[in-house]
Amino acid sequence: MNLLTKLASDRANLAPLYFVECDYGKRGQEFWPTQRNTSSRAQVVADILKGEIGGVIKVLEVFEDEGTCRDITEDVALEVLRQAEVEAGEDEDDALTFGVAHYFLEEQLGFERVQRAIAEAVS
Repeated sequence: MNLLTKLASDRANLAPLYFVECDYGKRGQEFWPTQRNTSSRAQVVADILKGEIGGVIKVLEVFEDEGTCRDITEDVALEVLRQAEVEAGEDEDDALTFGVAHYFLEEQLGFERVQRAIAEAVS
């Protein structure tokens, strides 16, 4: 295998990169630092849900090997909502999980949709 073939093969196996843009109010906006080797869509969802990433305004998914970047903010919001519903269903005392990512979810999915999901999870 020549060097160019090896480099092309290595690039084809790259996992997507995730960039999470956050709004820190008066401090401005910036991207949340993620680790190339451990960053994943599931990790971004978990970090938002746990409140480790706050003020989320945009989530980007980058495929280096394809040279593409997609705005997956709404998709991630739906995944956060689904995961919050699952966690609330597993432990009734944990229904407040929605509170951690509440503003992000409302901004991306709308107030009524989030309120319905909360009502369903706690009933």
